[in-house]
Amino acid sequence: MNLFPESIKIGGINHKVEYSNKFSIGSTSVGFYYTSQHKIKILKSYSDINLSIQRIHETLLHEIIHGIDHIYCGSSIDEENNIVERLSVAFYSVLSTIDLYLKNNNFPKSIFINGINYKIICPYTFEDSINELNSAVNYESSEIYLSNCNSEGIYSPSFIKTEFLWCLLYIIIKDYAIEDDSIKSVDQSFANGLYQVIVDNDLNRLFLEGNKNRK
Repeated sequence: MNLFPESIKIGGINHKVEYSNKFSIGSTSVGFYYTSQHKIKILKSYSDINLSIQRIHETLLHEIIHGIDHIYCGSSIDEENNIVERLSVAFYSVLSTIDLYLKNNNFPKSIFINGINYKIICPYTFEDSINELNSAVNYESSEIYLSNCNSEGIYSPSFIKTEFLWCLLYIIIKDYAIEDDSIKSVDQSFANGLYQVIVDNDLNRLFLEGNKNRK
């Protein structure tokens, strides 16, 4: 498997990914997302030191999240408080260590996030009073509930998988103290975009494979 993909599909757009050993003089960034050019540029070394595969992958995910925000959310995620960095670090820690089974009908039995093991209960039948829910997180008991069909009784694997990512987003917002107002207006759109990008580009497998090569 090529650990350094040369193209990433975000929405319906293929983004070229370029890897460089040097950016412009004075730059302290290790990655860029070019909105108008649909291009991502990643630094592979910094100050003559080769960056690890894991650092390159986390940077790639960081720039992909900028792309998701731009294409799916209309560039609505607040740039303050390093929100994109927090999201990329958190989601990379999950995607590089746990097989989420996003490309089939299975789910992991549990998921370890920020020191807490969350039990995944699927299928889960919600009470009548909240039967419009398709997923929920019980933060106190560390449980994730997922229905096996949408509110209209229709089973859709991709829909439920997106709900799963929405639950992960909720946990990450709580655990990493990201202000709700910064992302709550785009959370479902973000989850939709994240699902598309992970599945279409097989990012979960890419990051798992890259993590096996940790030195």
